[in-house]
Amino acid sequence: MEVIEVLVIGAGPTGMLMAAEAARHGLSCRIIDKGRAYADRSRAVGIPARTMEIFGHLKIAKDFLAQGIQIQAADPISHFQRLAQIPLSTLKSPYPFVLSLEQAKTEEILARYAATLGVRIEKGIECVQLMQSAQEVEVVLQHRESGKEERVKASWVIGCDGAHSQVRKQLGLVFEGKAFADIFSLADAHILWEYPHNEVSIFLNAKGFLAAIPLPEPNRYRLIFQLLRCRNLLKNHKNLPYGQVSKELVKEPNLQEIENLLQEYAGQKIYLTDPIWMANFHINSRMTNTYQKGRVFLAGDAAHIHSPIGAQGMNTGLQDVFNLAWKLALVHKNKASLELVKTYDLERHRVGKTILKTTEYASYMATMRNPIAIWLRNHIISFLNRFSFIRKSLANRISQIAIRYPRSFIVVDKGYFKGPRAGSRAPNAPTLFNGELSDLYTIWSGSTAFQMLVFNNLESLQRFKSAFINVILITPSMDPTGEAYQIYGAKTACVYIIRPDGYIGYRNKRIDELDIKAYFNSIFKT
Repeated sequence: MEVIEVLVIGAGPTGMLMAAEAARHGLSCRIIDKGRAYADRSRAVGIPARTMEIFGHLKIAKDFLAQGIQIQAADPISHFQRLAQIPLSTLKSPYPFVLSLEQAKTEEILARYAATLGVRIEKGIECVQLMQSAQEVEVVLQHRESGKEERVKASWVIGCDGAHSQVRKQLGLVFEGKAFADIFSLADAHILWEYPHNEVSIFLNAKGFLAAIPLPEPNRYRLIFQLLRCRNLLKNHKNLPYGQVSKELVKEPNLQEIENLLQEYAGQKIYLTDPIWMANFHINSRMTNTYQKGRVFLAGDAAHIHSPIGAQGMNTGLQDVFNLAWKLALVHKNKASLELVKTYDLERHRVGKTILKTTEYASYMATMRNPIAIWLRNHIISFLNRFSFIRKSLANRISQIAIRYPRSFIVVDKGYFKGPRAGSRAPNAPTLFNGELSDLYTIWSGSTAFQMLVFNNLESLQRFKSAFINVILITPSMDPTGEAYQIYGAKTACVYIIRPDGYIGYRNKRIDELDIKAYFNSIFKT
């Protein structure tokens, strides 16, 4: 019987990143998927700033940038008038945009990256049984082509096997939530029209909504829309498999009705050609009540599914596993207690719950039918768009850089002062490094350690430096523009501790070495 440290079940983007992260953190890993081939449809297409920052940390962002197209704004439009514009250029990130790239290409890049770390993806194998003890998980795997079964013992199992997760079923966890009554449609096609190819156009109409998302190929778009004949069709079909709509229930959209819909919404002559995918789907908004059961974890669509509005789905899964991997590695190496991995559910379940609520609300707003409600919605959108802080807030939410984790023993805030709070993503900032101009993200790029960021030249803090902790002293001479001090609110000597996932675990407006030691002692075994 094979014995491994980590078994990842499901080889979509979430599973691939989980396997790669396990290997990067020094754990032996095996990844399997019941499918026999990689995805050939675009499905998820939006990669926001926070996910790009993760890819930047892993030094693979350039591979995505080389193939994707940068979306600069989102424009809600109603009755031929733009109600608002949500610019992404305001984002305080090295990647102030949403990158549009077909999921198939995302998977190709992640598969190549995983291979550089020694991870081989095994296709055509599925999990049929899970049994766990306090020390390990025994898994029965079946090779779909031959029917052969094998048993594997793993210290940890991560279920990244999608909305129909077999791992979730084996754990006996309920996928709680609801299904939308409307059927939605999608198409990938060329569009010749006057709208810019670097912005998402969102048409809001009493008959339904339509979003046109640019794809990298010139004039090609992913369309997500509602046909009038597909509204409220699922009112009496509550138990359909997630995402699937049979042709017997409703016929697929055709090119002519999509073109007619576009022309009606956009108010101009439009030519729609070369469709490579047209289909119907339905939306569920569901999640489990926990992401962990013993030594088994759920991530991505196995733990939560929701409306595609906002391009949050795939990216939430990628950030799930980026949160989990470093914690799992420290616990498995006996450097931290089991309490550390429990914070995965504490932090990410809360994020998933918030995203479900916001995408449900956004879907409700986009699919309104009542004329009075539509009039009110449109005027509210136009009014709120006047305020720059609201536009910036929306951009931060879309980009997922606004996510903040709750207080816990790994999220500690000592004193209120200007600057990012504990639990927030650590912002980038320019600084001198080895005499040359650099920035914080570049300095700690690729690291699996905590980064202790000290705005002072107190050399005694170097004693904290270890294989798991890096110490960065930033003096005024290393910040000639003063931007780093301003971004981090460092009017006086202060300290920030950045976790391996790029979030602030600790901050203090004064440098208290005993308190810093107590923080690390709460995480690491002494």
